[in-house]
Amino acid sequence: MANNSGGAAAHRRRIVAIGVAFIILAAGGLYWYRVPRPEPQRVAPSPGRPAVPVSVAVAARQDVPIYVTGLGIAQGSFTIAIHSQVDGVMQEVKFTEGHHVRKGDVLARIEPRLSRPRSTKPRRRSLRTWRHSGLPKRTLSAP
Repeated sequence: MANNSGGAAAHRRRIVAIGVAFIILAAGGLYWYRVPRPEPQRVAPSPGRPAVPVSVAVAARQDVPIYVTGLGIAQGSFTIAIHSQVDGVMQEVKFTEGHHVRKGDVLARIEPRLSRPRSTKPRRRSLRTWRHSGLPKRTLSAP
């Protein structure tokens, strides 16, 4: 039984000590909050700097230009690959990277000697085929 009553007394002493500490902290906080502090001294502006002039204007509703500048990268929304249909040496490029091009624009020139047919025999064969196809003669013309 002696152990049980000693444990209860220690528990009561601990609760009382915590309560006293709380009351002391609350009183110190109230004292710090309520005690008047001296007013801070206001410093007059130095005489070396002149006063800033202030003007008054009437407010008006109007459009205001907006300029946005900044650093960054502009990237196209579509990327395409250009492949030639014939082999040859490119003589001239007729566009500048980044400019708009439209369907049908000439983008490059290839050396004409390499892109021409080497003989006219395939052309004659095609004309012969047209003659025997039964089409009227007025539609036959050399390409």
